[in-house]
Amino acid sequence: MTLDSSASLSAAWGTNDIGQVGPTHPEREVCPEANSWCYLFMHWARVPLFIRATDMHFRCFVHETKYTYAHSKKDCGEIRKPTISGLVFIQGSVRSINTYLKQEYPELHLAKDCASGQTAVIPDSVMKPFMKVAEHDPTRIRILRHPLEYYAQGHTPVRFTSGLLKGCEGYIIRIERDRKLVMQIGDMTLAIGNIHKEQFENIDELK
Repeated sequence: MTLDSSASLSAAWGTNDIGQVGPTHPEREVCPEANSWCYLFMHWARVPLFIRATDMHFRCFVHETKYTYAHSKKDCGEIRKPTISGLVFIQGSVRSINTYLKQEYPELHLAKDCASGQTAVIPDSVMKPFMKVAEHDPTRIRILRHPLEYYAQGHTPVRFTSGLLKGCEGYIIRIERDRKLVMQIGDMTLAIGNIHKEQFENIDELK
């Protein structure tokens, strides 16, 4: 099985790893039901202004990719840009975010889960370890083209019990000679590598 990435998104990528995920606002005390995350897409040029305004009401996160460049021996280095152009994650309840968007940005809409047709929601318990991995080593994370079911065929679901990925669920799949945790976040499928030290349990055996 080869690791791939969506052709429709490739223009927004430098390397295929997700760069550091930085909070645009400090940690806030919120009610448990408001801890989940949603996401939406917009034109890349609107993202900075949108975040500055929205950050007054909700926590926002933008994924960045590290781009390495070398125009010459003296002119080289790296810059960071959004991993997927125009992708913004927002923490809060679906209702409150939708109300805010309707009032302030009626042309913008939260992304939907293709399977259910409902707003794609990411539990905070999934988002937190995902962001920790991105901050610790962004090269471990890759975005895959196909839905999770495509990669899950013939594999056993597992839940990690240690490390940065503790609590995450998915499938252990060998991709490009490396065992990776393939998991779903929102309506996107991710592969997280370098999982050799983490411990996990077989979910089917717990039933």
